[in-house]
Amino acid sequence: MSFLKWLFLMAIWGALILGVIVLWFGSTLPELEDLTQLPRQASVTLRDARGNILASYGDLYGRPVRAEDLPPHVIQALLVTEDRRFYHHWGVDPIGLVRAFTRNVKAGHVVQGGSTITQQLAKNFLQSKKIFTLRDRSLKRKISEAILAFQIERRFTKNQILTMYLNRVCMREGTWGLDAASIRYFGRHATELGLYESAILVGLLKGISRYSPVAHQERSEERAKKILQLMVEAKMISQDAAVAAMAMPAPLEKGLRRQSARYFTDWVMEQLAELVDIHSEDLEVMTTLNIPLQHIAERQAKRIMETRGAEYKASQVALVSMAPDGAVQAMLGGTEYRSSPFNRATQAHRQPGSTFKYFCYLAALEEGYTPHSLIGDTPVSIGGWTPKNFDSAIYKYHPVGQVSLLTAFAKSLNTSAARLVLDVGDSKLRAMARRLGITSPMPKNYTVVLGTGGVTLVELTGAFAVMANQGYKATPYGIRWVKNRQGKLLYERKPSQTPPIINKKVLQGMNELLTEVIKSGTGRAAAIPNVWIRGKSGTSQRHRDAWFIAMTPDLVTGVWSGCDNEKPMNYVPGGSPSLHLWKAFHTSVLHYKKNPSLPEWEDEDSPLPQEVTQEETPKAPPQTPLKPEREDEEDLEDEEAEGEGDDAEEDEEEDEPVKSPKETPSIAPRSTYHNEEERKNLMQEIWENMMQ
Repeated sequence: MSFLKWLFLMAIWGALILGVIVLWFGSTLPELEDLTQLPRQASVTLRDARGNILASYGDLYGRPVRAEDLPPHVIQALLVTEDRRFYHHWGVDPIGLVRAFTRNVKAGHVVQGGSTITQQLAKNFLQSKKIFTLRDRSLKRKISEAILAFQIERRFTKNQILTMYLNRVCMREGTWGLDAASIRYFGRHATELGLYESAILVGLLKGISRYSPVAHQERSEERAKKILQLMVEAKMISQDAAVAAMAMPAPLEKGLRRQSARYFTDWVMEQLAELVDIHSEDLEVMTTLNIPLQHIAERQAKRIMETRGAEYKASQVALVSMAPDGAVQAMLGGTEYRSSPFNRATQAHRQPGSTFKYFCYLAALEEGYTPHSLIGDTPVSIGGWTPKNFDSAIYKYHPVGQVSLLTAFAKSLNTSAARLVLDVGDSKLRAMARRLGITSPMPKNYTVVLGTGGVTLVELTGAFAVMANQGYKATPYGIRWVKNRQGKLLYERKPSQTPPIINKKVLQGMNELLTEVIKSGTGRAAAIPNVWIRGKSGTSQRHRDAWFIAMTPDLVTGVWSGCDNEKPMNYVPGGSPSLHLWKAFHTSVLHYKKNPSLPEWEDEDSPLPQEVTQEETPKAPPQTPLKPEREDEEDLEDEEAEGEGDDAEEDEEEDEPVKSPKETPSIAPRSTYHNEEERKNLMQEIWENMMQ
């Protein structure tokens, strides 16, 4: 009797202690009503010019899904890996805990967890309420989770628990819920997931970063294969079904296979913050980015830097390509975003060298000069500043001491530019630069004509785009419109209603000057057969910066190359890395436009298709050309003069020999389940549903 008495008393005391623990920890738990509400933070989804997913900022959510509406294999894959006894426990599974403990002891380390799906839901809920942090592994957290799991099991059905879990689970940083992950990785809703896709997404739950199908594709597939085999062993699917699923895996969404354009999307987000409130609601943004052109720019920049970077001692490159009205089609802010997210196209202020002569000659044309007006080409000194042409021992001044503006601009003669700014006035040069979109500070002296101030590549390219835009201002932009989740239009860029900022006569004169640079001047190496190209090159003091900004009838592209630490580059006859990248990019763009269906357009050395119709190069009136002692004309200021900008600009005597095009590989279908038209309709439906 005594033993039974003590046993009874211990049971009473145990129940009391357990009750106190439950009351104590239960009093701090959140209300279960909040469990059915999904916590949301505003997100921004960016789409490229064709409407495809480009990037997302903030948290990404899909539409809520119900467990009973999902394909059976989704739930089966989840249960076989996370909680096989889900339908047989009350929130905490003692059998599962014992099994996990035994396996961990045998392995000597943790190989299996014992928490149920309900406990995982409870943990997620407590973390969302900021009661516990992600790294909290205290006994208090474990007890709180267990108590909350019991409460959840009492309050909700098993299907409701699965539904809440699948809508709240984190499938990737910033991606919440199964439907959001399904859209992000496979471009379809969770209700349309196949067997292979279900295994891939369920595999993420064991380690979001470790089993990412983007960062670790092989590891992700191995995990999916194990899950499918577990389903076979549990008699959920047949062995043949598992083999078939792995034999024909669905492709990842195209935007995920190539994580590109981060420089562009970061720049767009900066613009977006100035247009709308990005924190109050989910936003969808249609951008101007042309993904094929972006990929061409990335591949060609990599090729140029790998083959020519060391030769020139150039470590970085930046590129901006835009439509004549300023709509940015492609942007590179550096050689690799992951190693350096600093955007050299929009954030770096570098000396533009002789590209800045563009503004001086524009001002001169407005003052009544013509491309055939004469300007001095003899040494000049302005307040102790004595600019010189590149290597005067090699390049002799013109015998008669005067040249036309056309020749001076094409050969980029510094002495002529200095004389021109002395006549026109440096204040008018700066006013012209401001009018065309230069916002960076400029030196208030005559050296500004040789690019001694700092500018960004994107603003300088936009200033040149005015010529392609028929004299209208071309402010660079990346956003076409912004809508909220309900589809309400919050912002839309509309064509400018302002009059031209450059009149037709000046426009015609400058186009003649820019064309001559490519025809007979420092940009000859950029010439492409049957294409009207206008542009200007520039190099800053001691070759610290190399620029080439030029345009075709439908694209304006600016390229910069150099080193972040401003170390001088090597001078190599035949053109700078910037010029070579510009030509490689535009040559590939022409191939792409000729046949957009090819998977690779950037066969950089293949000849251009002869049937490409391009505007004919305008012919300048005949004139007596300069006769330098060598074919490579350069311009370089005196390095000893304070505040000067050295400007060495190169051209090639001959184009490099062309190679035959590479063999085109066959194209794999984008989807196993849909043809192209169905896929477009599907993606449209997805986004319409997401924005509701």
